Amino acid sequence: MEFCYKEFNEFCKDEDIARQHIVRHTLQQNGLPERNNMTLLERVRCMLLNSRLNRSFWAEAVNTTCYFGNCSLSIALDFKTPIEVWSNKPDDYSMLKVFGCLRYCQLNKGKLEPRAKKGSFMGHGNGVKGSIIWFS
Repeated sequence: MEFCYKEFNEFCKDEDIARQHIVRHTLQQNGLPERNNMTLLERVRCMLLNSRLNRSFWAEAVNTTCYFGNCSLSIALDFKTPIEVWSNKPDDYSMLKVFGCLRYCQLNKGKLEPRAKKGSFMGHGNGVKGSIIWFS
């Protein structure tokens, strides 16, 4: 069952948080997370179709979609981004790229070797400013 890990149950018990579980196979009882999942999957589907990439890149598309979601303004946060609220400084949008777009990676393998390799942008790396590139 989703959201029912032992550690989380222990945390709720320690903090006196009452939990209620939904009946299995009744997604309508779990409205907000289900709508968030549906929105996420619709965005992933659009990104994969737009980039003309294979469905096998769904995980990269989900990560990129979540990243873009954290860079988007939120009414609930007084029109700030989650990243801006978390870090207390404005976000930098200069490194945002279109998912699946053509990218070149700089190489330095020798004087007479190619200086770049063609690839596709697959998202932003966790904890780094660089991007993830897939080479065909």
